[in-house]
Amino acid sequence: MTQEILAQRLWTAAQNDSDLLTRLRSAYRGRFDVRDALWWRANPLAPTPSGRPDPAAELFELKAAVYCMHSVPEPLVEFVDPITLRTVHATETEHRLRQRMREQAQEDAALDAALATADRWADAADPLDGPAHAHPPAALGWADPTDAALGTEDADDSGAGGWRPQGSASQGSVPGGSATARSLRTEFGLYPGAPRPRRRFALLLVAAGALVGTLVAALVVPAFFGPADLPEAAAPAAGIGTGPGALGAADPKAPEQDYLRIFDEPADFADGKAPYLGAEFSHDSIRSVGAAPPGAGFGVYVARRGTGQYCIIVQNADRTGTSACAGPGTLARTGLRVNATVRGTVSVGGNPSMAVLLELSVVWARDGSITTSSHPQGDSCVASPAIC
Repeated sequence: MTQEILAQRLWTAAQNDSDLLTRLRSAYRGRFDVRDALWWRANPLAPTPSGRPDPAAELFELKAAVYCMHSVPEPLVEFVDPITLRTVHATETEHRLRQRMREQAQEDAALDAALATADRWADAADPLDGPAHAHPPAALGWADPTDAALGTEDADDSGAGGWRPQGSASQGSVPGGSATARSLRTEFGLYPGAPRPRRRFALLLVAAGALVGTLVAALVVPAFFGPADLPEAAAPAAGIGTGPGALGAADPKAPEQDYLRIFDEPADFADGKAPYLGAEFSHDSIRSVGAAPPGAGFGVYVARRGTGQYCIIVQNADRTGTSACAGPGTLARTGLRVNATVRGTVSVGGNPSMAVLLELSVVWARDGSITTSSHPQGDSCVASPAIC
């Protein structure tokens, strides 16, 4: 039984069974009413019968604002990640999206735990056990010892307990048991002669699949690439970052640096030809920044845009990505930086190509050097600490 079907059955039963509702509330540790959470699991993105919207719908608006190639540029703001305690440079919208994704993951985990607990109630519903054995509410459709008139059809492999249809001898009537049990059996056709229930779960699975596909497309394709182009006025401030590629204020006494020296070098690409980055970039000016790791689905490039700006571009295999641009004056004074989330691989437990999300940073320093660095994303570290 899928979680969607289990959630639908629990939601239906809990409408009229206060004992079941109390037990569900004890098992659920999320922020919302457990009935709302069950509804959203069974009906993704659909508002509850009382009109409460699914909070997951907010993620689509935030992702559209962050991952759209033509979104309005926002300045980078410095945040301290509460999970990794690392300093993160991101826009306000990116920060809100990161927070909402974590909150949604926590809500999903809380409901998963509650559904697992409810599923275990079925294993505990063995009528051969003594009175001390805890039986789940009869309204869930498990075997009900009080329904003496009910037969058992198509029992599952779990023995006397477990999910099983129960029926009566006459068509059109629902015999025995509590009113809640009869209501639930009527809803799902759990008695002989009942009309077969509409397999709405097939439609729910299709909707859930579309939702997962959308989330994966947002996270695995454009999410690898951070904010859209930064205008020169919104270029990163000096002093952000450390190390040899860190950005800093120009020293007026220092000799003039050749910050455009990469364009004096010959173009070198893995397949022998420059990638298409967009009509706004001069094709002859495109240069590759190092070689992407094996299995990586992205590339890092620099190019000239128009006649007055130079850009760092992080591009995915399907040509989605992000870029940041600056004029010669800004590039000479403070350099340029791009932060993006990309798909990469790490070696864990003998597996040399475990796919993870990486936080990628590309720094174009004012002396002309261009460096890249990456580390597993904070959420990946939480899920798999061994990779960090």
